[in-house]
Amino acid sequence: MSNISTAPSHTTRRRVLAIAAFALLLGLPVAAGWVPGLPGLLGPTNPAAAVEVVTEAAAEVQSIIQSPQPRSEKRARMETLLYKNVDMDYMSQLIMARNWKKFSDGQQDQFIVEFGRHLVLTYFGNVVNANIASIVLEEPDVDDKYGHVSILTRVMLTNDGPPVLIKYRLHESADGPWKIIDLIVEEVGMVSNFRSQFKQTFSNGGADHLIRLLREKNDVLEAREAERT
Repeated sequence: MSNISTAPSHTTRRRVLAIAAFALLLGLPVAAGWVPGLPGLLGPTNPAAAVEVVTEAAAEVQSIIQSPQPRSEKRARMETLLYKNVDMDYMSQLIMARNWKKFSDGQQDQFIVEFGRHLVLTYFGNVVNANIASIVLEEPDVDDKYGHVSILTRVMLTNDGPPVLIKYRLHESADGPWKIIDLIVEEVGMVSNFRSQFKQTFSNGGADHLIRLLREKNDVLEAREAERT
């Protein structure tokens, strides 16, 4: 139907992105390539506040995974957690980069809605089935120029395999709380991955074309999820 996919083009990275999905919903932070022209929060930052977001969100995810609740209720809790801890507006701008200005206000709103829906639908299945033993947080790295905090985490798997390294970037959002704006999983950037997919689709037909294909993809994923509940 379209060239919008839910994983990187390299098959060997699918396992890594499954873990990334889990970590994303944890509300952990990120670091990846910066897009010029997007505003940052200048001045000193408070890394302790970003770490607190990570710690509290991780505890909630563990609670959801271990809960005996029906799948539909778990998904609802995960969706709430995702929207609480990810800056969808800002991440959408990062993904579309300079093309973001070519969207009308209405198109931007529609894209943000469908992109958020895509994240939930794509990653929920991986999260509820993730075999995570523990997550170790390293010392936060502060970038005072842009007001970002990056945190490297080591995801320990239950099969005693090597840890998966995930680096997150957070910023202090416009409405106050620290939120995720990107993450890199073993050198695979979430923002850059989506950007490469969406850029080609946008070039082929513009904003309406991209939004329509993304909505259609989401509808297919929604139907599959409904069969599992």
